[in-house]
Amino acid sequence: MALLCFKNGSLTRESIRDSSAEGSWEVFNKALESTNRGNDGNIGIYFEATEITPFAVGIHRFNEKGEKVESFPKDVEVRALLEGQFMAKRAHAEALGYTLGKQVCISAPLECTKFFCLSQFLMVFFPFF
Repeated sequence: MALLCFKNGSLTRESIRDSSAEGSWEVFNKALESTNRGNDGNIGIYFEATEITPFAVGIHRFNEKGEKVESFPKDVEVRALLEGQFMAKRAHAEALGYTLGKQVCISAPLECTKFFCLSQFLMVFFPFF
């Protein structure tokens, strides 16, 4: 049994909700639904506070050409945050040698699923969920 704990989860999502979705989970969810899966190649990696594992800090945004950019449109920011968080968690777990399969249990706080489809993101990045 293993537990991976990350610092930049809900507080980072709340920060992006406040800056890109008028502080509303409903607006956040609408922004998410208005963008394409894969975010048209735009990727964001968000470590507002120094992360526990992996040790990292900073907000990094890359456009569809792989070029570092300072900001995204608000709807792109919302999707970049969620896709980046799930991509980072999966990549980190695999880099540590974890084999992801049906025996893996992933727990998400209930309050995180009230206003946006967190479970849909789990199914994309962890398809056995």
